[in-house]
Amino acid sequence: MDIDEVVAVLTADGLSAVWDGNPDRAIELTSLTWHKCLVGQGGQRQDPAREASKQ
Repeated sequence: MDIDEVVAVLTADGLSAVWDGNPDRAIELTSLTWHKCLVGQGGQRQDPAREASKQ
């Protein structure tokens, strides 16, 4: 699968994928908001929304 096909698949799945054709550059996903996973004690994942509602 080449990069143009990857961009087409990402776009077909509803993501805004942008690539300028330069093989030295990454595909940009402009519609994606990345959040770092928060890990609490015991390796359990914390949900920031749930933690905020407890206060």
